Amino acid sequence: FMCVGLIRPFSLHASCANWLLPARNVRVWTPPSYDLEPNQRYPVIYAHDGQWLMAEGWRSWHLQDTLPALISEGAIQEPIVVMVDAVPPDQPGDLGPDHLPLMRRRWMEYNVDLFGPGQRYLSFVCDELKPAIDKAFRTRSSPADTHALGASMGGLCAFLSLYRRPDVFGNAACLSPVFQAPLIADVVLSGAKKLARPHRARIYIDNGGDTADHRVDLVDGLNEGGYWWLDTSLQPGVDAMAGALRLASPHH
Repeated sequence: FMCVGLIRPFSLHASCANWLLPARNVRVWTPPSYDLEPNQRYPVIYAHDGQWLMAEGWRSWHLQDTLPALISEGAIQEPIVVMVDAVPPDQPGDLGPDHLPLMRRRWMEYNVDLFGPGQRYLSFVCDELKPAIDKAFRTRSSPADTHALGASMGGLCAFLSLYRRPDVFGNAACLSPVFQAPLIADVVLSGAKKLARPHRARIYIDNGGDTADHRVDLVDGLNEGGYWWLDTSLQPGVDAMAGALRLASPHH
């Protein structure tokens, strides 16, 4: 028998309720032992696009199944997972396509270097949401125990969370991340300093799609929504960032 953990709605009465940063759902998944071990504290994963992590359907990450399985195998420590939803397209506050064609608020928020929505989103996660989570749950609150997770633009956001706020995030998992030349150049030039920290920072980068050694079958790729094509287009940026990180921090 495998325990599955518990998803808990989380209400935060903060400044996340205006045009710059509209209100959104936040849910917290606590691991199987959380209610059984009242003295135990847990590392925390902050996940962008939280609406897909434990949803139903083909877009789901199915973490409601994967996390308990990894925990039962002893492959990972039990984490708390904070799922921060993106603003849905039909909710007031989204920017397109009616207001700004070819633009989504999610893209602007997850590029946390962007003045306005991006910088405000990172500030919300680091300076408002995380202190509230640490107060409400039995977390291990140090950067070494605080992880960022995201895919596509969320993968960029996970990396930038660690890169711009080392006082908060110590680790990042970036799935199919959108890495572009200015950030890659910054990592080459300044990464050694910005990635230096007392603990060993961990950065996981994963990307699908075609590689030099393997090509995704067309039918299989279409059955998965066609995202292999997007991942293939992201591969040069992923390769360049991997090289930049090796130059900047060879021991990380």
